[in-house]
Formats: sequence, C-alpha cells, structure tokens
Amino acid sequence: MAALAVLCFSACQEEEPATRQITDPVAPILKDVEMPVEANAYPGTNVRILGVGFSEGDVVTCTSLDGEPAFTPEVVNVDNNSITIAVPETSCGRYQVTVTREGLTSTLPGELSIPYIVVLRKVEVPTNVLKPGETLTITAKDDFVAGDKVRFESTSYPKGVALEAEGTVSGNTLTVKVPADAYSVNSLTLVRGKMIGEIGQVRIGLDKFTVGAGGIVFYTSDEGVHGLVAYPKATMGTNGDFEGQSYGPSIPNTYSIGVNYAVYSGKTNSAALYANEQKARDAGFAFDAKTACELAEELTYEQNGITYDDYFLPSLDELVQLWNVLNEVNATGAWQPNGWIPSGNYWSSTEYDSSGGWVWAMCYCNFYENPANGGNVVTGVADRVGWKISAIAVRQF
Repeated sequence: MAALAVLCFSACQEEEPATRQITDPVAPILKDVEMPVEANAYPGTNVRILGVGFSEGDVVTCTSLDGEPAFTPEVVNVDNNSITIAVPETSCGRYQVTVTREGLTSTLPGELSIPYIVVLRKVEVPTNVLKPGETLTITAKDDFVAGDKVRFESTSYPKGVALEAEGTVSGNTLTVKVPADAYSVNSLTLVRGKMIGEIGQVRIGLDKFTVGAGGIVFYTSDEGVHGLVAYPKATMGTNGDFEGQSYGPSIPNTYSIGVNYAVYSGKTNSAALYANEQKARDAGFAFDAKTACELAEELTYEQNGITYDDYFLPSLDELVQLWNVLNEVNATGAWQPNGWIPSGNYWSSTEYDSSGGWVWAMCYCNFYENPANGGNVVTGVADRVGWKISAIAVRQF
C-alpha cells in the first residue's frame, strides 16, 4: 500500500508541468472604441473618447499624422464607457492615439481629428466705424501670441480677395492697422500659423471721392460703410469702352425687368437685363453688337494689385448722384485718360416703358450740363435702337 501511494504521488508530480498554461502579457484590451467628431475635439478643451476597458493610470499618447508635434495629454477622467483627455491649445490635425498600461501599448482604431482653429473666449471688437489705416484693437479673455495676424474678408470684395495685417500683442490685446484697401462690413479671422479663429465683424467706412474700392467713390451711406464706385475710365471718344453704343433692339415686354430708378437698384437692374438679353439672343432677336449692359458685365480693372470684375450700369438715380458730384470726381484727377469725365449722354439700367408690348427705351442722364456752372440735371428717354450714346459703369459695396 505504501508503495502504491508513492507511485500515485510520483505520477501526479510528473503530469503537473503538462497541464500548466503559461501566457504572454496582454496589452490593454479596449472594445467599442469611438473617436469624437471633429466638432467635439477643439484645441484647448477636454475631449472624450468612448470605449470599454479604459483604466485609471492609462497613459495616452497622440502622434500626429500631419507632421505636427506629438503630445501626451493629461487624463482628466476615466469611467466605464470612456476616457477624457485635455487637448493642448496648440494641437491640430489628425492623430493616431495609443494607450499604455504597465508597459504594454494598444493602438486605438480610427483617428483623433482636431480642427486647425484657435479657440478665443469673450472676444471684443470695436462697434464704431473705422477708416482704412486706423488702429483696430481686439481684446479677449485668452492671451494672443506673437506673430498673430488678422484676416479681413467682405462680401463687397471681389471673389477670393482677403486682406491680412500682422498684429502687435500685449497679453490679451491684439492691435492691427486696418488695411488701406479695406472697406464695408468685414469678417475678422485670427491667423496663427496653420490655425485660425473667428474674431467677429467690424465696419470700415470710405470717404466720398476716395480713389479705391475699384474706382472713385462718388456716393456713400451708413457712414461710408456702403456706397457706389465709378469705373475710372473715359467712356467717350477713341479712348472709350462704350463709344457710340446702342442698347440693343427693341424686344417683347416678356423680357422686361420693370422700371427701377432707385439708388442701389442698378446692380439688380443690370443682372436682370443681362439675363434677359441672353434669353432674347437665344430667341433669335438680332443684336448687331454687344449691348452696354453686356460690355459692363465684362469689365475688369486692377487697382493696388486687386482685380475688380463686378461692374454694372447704374440706375438712373445712381447716375444722377454721379452727376451731382461731377466736379468733385473730376478734381481727384483719377479719371482716365485726361482726369475728367467727358461731357455726353449716358445710359442707365432703368427701363422706361414696355408699352405696346415692347421694351423700346431706356433712361439716360445728360452730362453736357455742369452743376458747377449752374446747370440743372437733365434726364430723358432714349430709343434702344436709334440712340448710340455712351455709358459709365459702377460697382457697389
């Protein structure tokens, strides 16, 4: 019996190594991981990554996929369903995220995408109307950084145009000089390297007879924030863009745009005229040459490195406003080539009538009269076919 017991004990001792399981260390096992959308992962904020299996003591590392510096964020909170990290204010772009626990590392699926934005709190900008060249002071709860710039953008600028000014930083205050070519309502954006941040809006006014904004400013409203600019080129004689130009044939009143005389209606008038003239051409009406409206649509003018291409024919009241300040505009000396607007009759974009079923006439203004010599404004109606007169193009801001 004793011998049998010894044999059984020996057998058990020999089987133990065969049944023992030795496993390799296992990296953090994280399930159902879901990265936040970019809109919920701003620089300088706490960002929550969803997932099961995170633990106190986990070390998170974010490695840039866009060449930005890597960072190891502070873990703010861990619970059963997520881990929350503090993203530095300078972080931006796409990141691969890893989690390290007790020397072992797991790579999370997906990417952490942080937008290239600067988060600014409690930003304040001036509410008064500024002028080009004046100082613009911006304050915020957060400090600005040396090298910060301000981008100026406006729907009044030609498409794609943005102006930038480098700022001077003093803590939470940034000062810049309003660019010389800035005007109208501007949206401001902070530019910090690749990152941008929304600042707000400022209003920038131009004085009448300023040479800028694509020509010569001859009418303003709202303290100069809005106005009209004349295309600064002679329109009579051999140097003209509209020499002896008829308006085009009479067309059925189905192509009528209606009669609109008011200031700030010229842009709408011209757009409708241009569209209807194309429809009339397509319908077979004979246009021997491009109309005054079409020629204005094609104009471009470069001023201070900016190309302006949104000119149109003024409404009758807009044309009268230019006549009212004829001598002040001429005094700028900027009208090409001789420094003054030639005397003549000028087309407007205001239709006169569509009686008898036809659009046959447009309104014009007589610039032979001179307000400085006691002349009175004279307007009239010109036959679209029989009259071959000139035109002045303008743009609106």
